[in-house]
Amino acid sequence: TRIPDTANNDPISVCRKNALWITMALGGIDTITSVFLILVAFQLHQGHLVIPIIIMLLFAVVAFIANGIVQRDRVTLAMLICIAELAIVPILLAFFLQGVSLPVGLVAFLLIVLIATRMLSQRWVLYSIVAGVIGSVLAGMVDYYVVRWQVLVPVIEQFTPWVLGVTVLIFGAFVVRQFRSMPLTSKLIIVLLVSTLIVATAVTGFTITQTTSALTRNVGGQLKSLADADARAIGNFLDSQIQALTILASSKTLEDAVVTANDAYLGMDDAAIQAEIARRQEEWVAAMSTAGIDAPNILNTLVGPAAVDLAKYRQASPANLDAFVTDRYGGLVAASTRVADYDQADQPWWQAAYNQGRGNFVYVSPVTIEGDGKEQILIFATPVYDRLGNVIGVLRAAYSFSAIAGLLKTTGETGQSFLLFPTDPPQQLHQGVIAPADASVLAAMASIGTQEYEQYNFGEQERFVSTSRVSASLSSPWVDSVGWDVVVSQDLEEMLTPVNAQIHLTTILVIIVAGVIAIIAAAVAGVIVKPILSLKDVATRVSTGDLSARATVQSNDEIGDL
Repeated sequence: TRIPDTANNDPISVCRKNALWITMALGGIDTITSVFLILVAFQLHQGHLVIPIIIMLLFAVVAFIANGIVQRDRVTLAMLICIAELAIVPILLAFFLQGVSLPVGLVAFLLIVLIATRMLSQRWVLYSIVAGVIGSVLAGMVDYYVVRWQVLVPVIEQFTPWVLGVTVLIFGAFVVRQFRSMPLTSKLIIVLLVSTLIVATAVTGFTITQTTSALTRNVGGQLKSLADADARAIGNFLDSQIQALTILASSKTLEDAVVTANDAYLGMDDAAIQAEIARRQEEWVAAMSTAGIDAPNILNTLVGPAAVDLAKYRQASPANLDAFVTDRYGGLVAASTRVADYDQADQPWWQAAYNQGRGNFVYVSPVTIEGDGKEQILIFATPVYDRLGNVIGVLRAAYSFSAIAGLLKTTGETGQSFLLFPTDPPQQLHQGVIAPADASVLAAMASIGTQEYEQYNFGEQERFVSTSRVSASLSSPWVDSVGWDVVVSQDLEEMLTPVNAQIHLTTILVIIVAGVIAIIAAAVAGVIVKPILSLKDVATRVSTGDLSARATVQSNDEIGDL
């Protein structure tokens, strides 16, 4: 059936010329988009883009077929084909390309309104606007809920806002230029639609700005809370180990064993004491290489009340690796397990805890690698005092660092946690591995300063970052002195998922409102324009000599007066 080309009463030649331009432009856009997707697919090795490429090529063929239909003087049919294409394209692209459906849907909707109001009769205008609204809304819903086959192409994502802006400017320029020659129905629809879009965009922009700011503060605060929780958990663990070690150091059993060991040096001067310790060290090393644990000097440190208390302490937690106590000169007194050396006075932990006989210091070591290079341990050391408060020895314990590594928590799929140590150069714990601190992590810490969180670029990835100094729930100067920092980060896109969802929903609502307003405008325009067209018809008949033509008064307003 041939569809009559009354197209808003435009002269047939002008209407046909505009239709040819529209179909050629639409086919050209489809072709350029296909070529662009082909280049992106080759450059980024995205095989999933094959289907969108085929879709755009097919629609380019459809647009050129519509051009042929126009040349056969079936303008309305060709325009309906173009409008159907514009309504369907955003939906199909939403299945395969992430984040472009709404901008493309909005562009398609504006083009549908422009084509329908300019080229079609009022009946088809209403249908076309409804189709545009449905297509844009469905595209937004598909983009949000169907993510299985979607591919995120950064290049397309970056260019989409520019395409949207250019399209809006072209739309506005065309409307301003052609406004005087447009039919009254088109003028009313466009004026109401543009007014609605301006108000809705302003309100939406303000709402999105406020919502984005609030949600950003919320997710940033959650990241800060996670960093604080991790830092507090690690601090409490350190504090509990220090407290347990301090309690063990104050036991009467350890005190008696250390006092007895120190009494063995009575009557010796410093040189004799050092010579005695050196002799015991040589005997210890020789025994370790021959008799091992059965050697009397080694066996003596593993038996007795003090050794039993140390063994019980070691067995109290899987994280406890060993514990032993020395006298005031660094000589081994008792141990929970066999120790490699008798003389411990040259060890940093011993010197720090003994503090030249002053004590009053709990040593917490940097992470130390022992054994075959795979055992990561943490060393604690505390002075042992007699009943008069004099430092008589040092108690040392080693802990598996895996216990602390397990306290670092992450959030979401892209969350990362780091534990930074103030060594020289700085080191970090990440995913259970200790390595030199990443420069980007150190830079992010410096960038945060006193803020709760910061947006920082890790390589090519934008992330939210927050940090917290390790501390215990109850103030502990020994925990505070370690100077460890927890750094927590999460991918910006994942953290702003609630923000993007809000923007997505708001954009869909704007399109729905604009579509409803356009439909109402088309209906109202029909009511207003119909009596004017009737008057025009009467005036035409009178001008041709039909003086019997009469206009029917249908209202009491200005049109009724005419």
